[in-house]
Amino acid sequence: MSNSYWHSYPFRHLLRGIAYRYPKTYKKVGTQLHINGVFKHRVLKPNDDPTRQELLREFLAFVAAMPPHIIPYSDFGDNRQWHEINWLKEYESYLKDVPVNEDERFELNSKYAINGDETG
Repeated sequence: MSNSYWHSYPFRHLLRGIAYRYPKTYKKVGTQLHINGVFKHRVLKPNDDPTRQELLREFLAFVAAMPPHIIPYSDFGDNRQWHEINWLKEYESYLKDVPVNEDERFELNSKYAINGDETG
């Protein structure tokens, strides 16, 4: 397997193992996501890090596209198959080190504040 990974860096611990153990499946899922426009932000902004929204889109796309028989954590002694894992619970652990950029922070804050005052 060459080192041409299609996934974003925050998902490296999950998907590099899959790329190694299931190279055909990994490539097929990546191709499917590219065809469906999941990575269009990379074409529009190739030198920018993806936003949390773009990472969420990528995460949901590969979670939906991955075949259910894949065992993603076998390197760690966890033999659960893809379909047995609660991916919503796993999502935040993969993005805990991804900073929220200023535009996203503004969007989040503006949803919860009126005239600069925090609302419960």
